[in-house]
Amino acid sequence: MFKFKGHVIAETGSSTFGTYTMPMPKGTTYINQTLWGSIGYSVGALLGAACADPNRQCILFVGDGSFQLTAQAISTVMRNNLTPIVFLLNNKGYTIERVIHGAKRHYNDVQNWNYANLPKIFGDNVWSTKVSSEQELEQALQSLSHHSDKLRFIEIELEPMDLPKMLQKTTDSFVQ
Repeated sequence: MFKFKGHVIAETGSSTFGTYTMPMPKGTTYINQTLWGSIGYSVGALLGAACADPNRQCILFVGDGSFQLTAQAISTVMRNNLTPIVFLLNNKGYTIERVIHGAKRHYNDVQNWNYANLPKIFGDNVWSTKVSSEQELEQALQSLSHHSDKLRFIEIELEPMDLPKMLQKTTDSFVQ
């Protein structure tokens, strides 16, 4: 595995609820924007944090729906030879909205991209993979340190209603 001291960026929505109770090493900066609920900010925030201090590792947790709004910023990350780690949570849409407004609402579905291959259209300085099990994720995590000179991009396939416990607990308290 790799040693970590840097920035963790979490997209608004499921990614936030899955990361704010995550233990982080001392000195880690947690970047999150929950107040306005504006999805799509996190890929740009990753770019900004990585440019501001390229010596600190940046890790992004972003959902597929939010990623589709600003995916092109990955091109700039790569153009600047930045080496963050991106965990793209592919649950085929807006899970937090499914929980609040209805699991079967069609407007919460997004076109399913081939996310793991997307960064490759921007250049060669990327290592990417798609995982759909805990075992595959463990293998991918073990591979991260072998590619520390590149953008590392892991697409994690999830079920549409696979949500963090904190999100379930929160929505149970106000959604009937």
